[in-house]
Amino acid sequence: LPLPWNETITDSWSDALFQLRGERQLPEDFLLVYISAEDVETLGGWPVTRDYYAYMTHFLREKGAAVIGFDILFEKNAPRYKEYDLRLAGLFGSAGNVCLPVSYSELTPPPERPGLYQGQKPVYPLAMLRKNAAALGFSNLGSSPLLRKVPLAVQEKDTVRLSFGAELARLYLDGDGPAAIR
Repeated sequence: LPLPWNETITDSWSDALFQLRGERQLPEDFLLVYISAEDVETLGGWPVTRDYYAYMTHFLREKGAAVIGFDILFEKNAPRYKEYDLRLAGLFGSAGNVCLPVSYSELTPPPERPGLYQGQKPVYPLAMLRKNAAALGFSNLGSSPLLRKVPLAVQEKDTVRLSFGAELARLYLDGDGPAAIR
């Protein structure tokens, strides 16, 4: 029922079910690299130079990573060491399995249900990185500390773009884009 309090009840029910289920262990072949503020300072401060991402891409590729995802929007040229952008683009291309995010300045709910959110004013990674990435997924998650719902796909003009997480899964499963997900 579309009542104002219904979403609160549904969210509370979902929270309770997740608490009952408890935490799940990640598979041993899943690696998540989190770079904290302290790590950023150790690496020379923000922005971290692109050579570190290049090293990480090279290392993960050498170790046989099925998919590599950087949830960092490389939308501008590196402020220092511009040659690192070229190196990073080359490594993305040779790895063949790198997913990068796209962000929308505006993400509006569908005008009718069912429907897709509408993504407007996209912010893309640098063209050289975008061209060499295996996939691009949108990464608009909002500012809430607790996420209960993330759209699986958005409409961008005449294109359907999968979320960053869905693109990572698609690359892992070696699918063919939105048509492969049913």
